[in-house]
Amino acid sequence: MGPVKTEAAVVDTTPASGRQSEDELNSAVSLILAMMPVVRTMKARAGSCQVHGVSITPRHMQVLMQILLEGQVTVSELAEQLRLSLASISLIVSQLAAIGLLERHEDPLDHRRTVVDRGPEYRRFVADVLVVRFQPLIGALNALTPGEKRDLDHLAHLLSSKLVAALDGSTLDE
Repeated sequence: MGPVKTEAAVVDTTPASGRQSEDELNSAVSLILAMMPVVRTMKARAGSCQVHGVSITPRHMQVLMQILLEGQVTVSELAEQLRLSLASISLIVSQLAAIGLLERHEDPLDHRRTVVDRGPEYRRFVADVLVVRFQPLIGALNALTPGEKRDLDHLAHLLSSKLVAALDGSTLDE
């Protein structure tokens, strides 16, 4: 098998050291296609919305969902968890704090660190926006058995970590 010309690029499918076999490539493509509806749904549902006149973007949503899971967290921990730069997280947290979705305060144990927690508008935002936007996905996830949910959670985290490792540890917001 040799180079295959596609509209976007020429892909060399010749098996070689470090390259995928045709079966491996077909398996990967099958999984990617199976995940496409989930990715499309996430992207479409995570689109911008307005809160107090401020546009909440998918990056804001990502931070808000992480806070939903983690609760109180430092800005640097949040940056590490989401694989975003400290500057990006600081800006997002400042924007969300300005409209009351998050609160920032100095860490009493280490005055150099900033702690982030849910703000007074957070619970209403989660109910009004996150739950409504992601209802189809939440419904689909709730239809899974507890074992299927555990397996999906494990595999999603494993896939994410392998993808990050394949990207040589570069942050995903570059």
